[in-house]
Amino acid sequence: VPPATGCAILVATADGGATWDMVNECLPDAGEIRLDADGTGWLGGTSFSATEHVDSLHRTDDGGQSWTEIRVALPDGHDPVAAIYGLPSFFGDRGLRAVTLLGGPIERVAIYSTADDGTTWDLVTVVDTAGRPSPERRVAAGVAFASHSTWWIAVVTQTGAETTVTVDGGTTSQTYVDGPSGTV
Repeated sequence: VPPATGCAILVATADGGATWDMVNECLPDAGEIRLDADGTGWLGGTSFSATEHVDSLHRTDDGGQSWTEIRVALPDGHDPVAAIYGLPSFFGDRGLRAVTLLGGPIERVAIYSTADDGTTWDLVTVVDTAGRPSPERRVAAGVAFASHSTWWIAVVTQTGAETTVTVDGGTTSQTYVDGPSGTV
């Protein structure tokens, strides 16, 4: 984000970084970005230590020149400005994405699924990020999808780390205390 503009920019290189070309002079948000070779890409998420976060997900089909906002209905009682939208993971045309819901004694992660390459998203489940409530809880440190049915959600607390794992698409989950921490 150049200070003079206040907008995040997107540049591209085709020669290993020797030269750079402007793709977009003002992205709709500053956050994580993923672009595929076919020009499809996603903008969303943020580092969990940041004070500002992206409160929506954007999609591009032209390599980042233009972006479309992709919103989802949050579970009842959750404020859209108190949510962090993660980048999606795809398994064919099916995909998953996590939305971290901030606030309350337990942060929660809403998992959404798509069967049409990310055009529409349906809520699958909402997972408490830990098995035991704690006033010192921090935001989920990472969500990873190994497949459409196997996911990990790792959190860091003041007293240690906890990892919630599901292998059946969120129907059941197990929380492990003092598991790995940080990004999964």
